[in-house]
Amino acid sequence: MKLDRLLLAAALLGALGCLRARAEDPATAPAPPRVGVVNYAKVFYSLDETKAFDDQIKAERNAINLEGDKRGADLKAARDELGSFKKDSDQYAKKHDELEAKIIEDQVWVATQKAEMDRKQKVEFAELFGRVRDSVAQVAKTHHMDVVFSAIMPDMPDDLDAISFEDLRTRVQQSNVMYVGENVDISDEVIAALNAAYKAAHPR
Repeated sequence: MKLDRLLLAAALLGALGCLRARAEDPATAPAPPRVGVVNYAKVFYSLDETKAFDDQIKAERNAINLEGDKRGADLKAARDELGSFKKDSDQYAKKHDELEAKIIEDQVWVATQKAEMDRKQKVEFAELFGRVRDSVAQVAKTHHMDVVFSAIMPDMPDDLDAISFEDLRTRVQQSNVMYVGENVDISDEVIAALNAAYKAAHPR
């Protein structure tokens, strides 16, 4: 029994020695993972698709504002007309009911427009994030990267007087990367790939 234990201990020591030798041998040691980073904020705001969608949203908001102004003018006219009738008259009661119905209709319209605009922006943002993520994966594979981190690297203005101290402190606190080598940041490649794909899908 004692001999068996000695033999087992010797075998374990031999196995540990082999493992240590393999770990110390560069030829057999596993290669460290290749890491990349992407500045998502930079990518998002540099995309042609983002700019086109922002222009679309602005145009739709302008159209909504114009319609809102028209509805507001109609509501004012209805109020003015109501004031021309005696409060105890049948005409006043009828116009009052019409005015109340119009107010409710306008409130529903405002809520509906807000909900539709909010949903459209959420859907577009989620879909765009998916395309960015897919593009990051494709670019990372060309560089044989194993993992890509989302880096927050806010720009600092040349003129500090252009921002408040609170804004500056927020930018510093949001930053999660202090240094990135040129061969690690793939943001520009992702932007170029996504813009090329968008241009191909939306020829002028």
